[in-house]
Amino acid sequence: MAADRTIYHTLNGMRGVAAIAVVVFHASTLTGAQVVPGGYLAVDLFFVLSGLVIAHAYERRLMQNLAPLAFMRHRLIRFYPLYLLGLALGAGLMTLEILVSPPAMLTPAQATVAAVAGLAFLPAPFGTELYPLNGPAWSLFYELVVNALYAVWLVRLRTRTLVGIAAVTFACLAVLILQTGSGNVGTQWQSAPAGLGRALFAFTLGVVLFRCRHTRPLPGRYAMPLVAGVGVLLCLPIPTDMRPYFDLACIGVLLPVAVAWGARIHSDRLVAAFTWLGAISFPIYAIHYPVILLGLALNDSFGHGLLILAVLLAGLLLVSTLAERWYDRPMRRLLDQWTRWPRISGG
Repeated sequence: MAADRTIYHTLNGMRGVAAIAVVVFHASTLTGAQVVPGGYLAVDLFFVLSGLVIAHAYERRLMQNLAPLAFMRHRLIRFYPLYLLGLALGAGLMTLEILVSPPAMLTPAQATVAAVAGLAFLPAPFGTELYPLNGPAWSLFYELVVNALYAVWLVRLRTRTLVGIAAVTFACLAVLILQTGSGNVGTQWQSAPAGLGRALFAFTLGVVLFRCRHTRPLPGRYAMPLVAGVGVLLCLPIPTDMRPYFDLACIGVLLPVAVAWGARIHSDRLVAAFTWLGAISFPIYAIHYPVILLGLALNDSFGHGLLILAVLLAGLLLVSTLAERWYDRPMRRLLDQWTRWPRISGG
């Protein structure tokens, strides 16, 4: 049977808008106010998208002849070049802080340990932040953990069992967040238990959405309103005491529904724009945090936070466009050649 070559262009647009929302969320000091208060929920959207797209690309192959180790090799190659670039930027910025503006967040010994562990894609063995040189990399780590679970276990489970796993995981997340209260939901979402739970729930739900997908398309005119609606959802100024409930509604219902609809919508007019947004989404996510920290340092020295943010965002869009084509793609081809091994069980 021929492989399904479907490209989810609307989901690509959704991914790009969410990545830009994450940048603005982390740059709240530059804007003077948090204009994307739900920006951290973009991570949950990424996990749902990942579950659907990976099931689309790999589920049949994993069930037939693709070995789990070969699958994980593909996933590591997909992440590593841009992850490494983000790590290098973070390490460079930390080195500059240690030399020019001590005391830095990390000691030289801690920075060295974090960099060495990071080269192996491992969390730092100290502190509460898994990746102190590039904070958002925590989600990539949990993505790989759930990818491994999918390849060796989840892929072979019945859909209703996956629904059960998602339901139990969501219930645990709800208890964790509601017990914590509304004081700092965004931070609590990034704790180790919540991080793994978010990844497992959303990824599993994405796989379920793929298996239960509707084949009948929706009109292309809905593509832009849907993508814009996701952006608006992340920007809604929800009252603090309602934030935990809103977050749970987003990750449990609203964002998965948006992904399910987006998988059914294709707009010929928007293919080029959505393709570009999808292409730059991961480069932006992988490298934006050290760039934002540099912007915060510049703002402390010179002010003009909005101007700095505008320049940084424009620069990120340009660098991400160039990096995706001239760095990420060639590096992935090289890594693919360097890491090939003899085929043992379909790998």
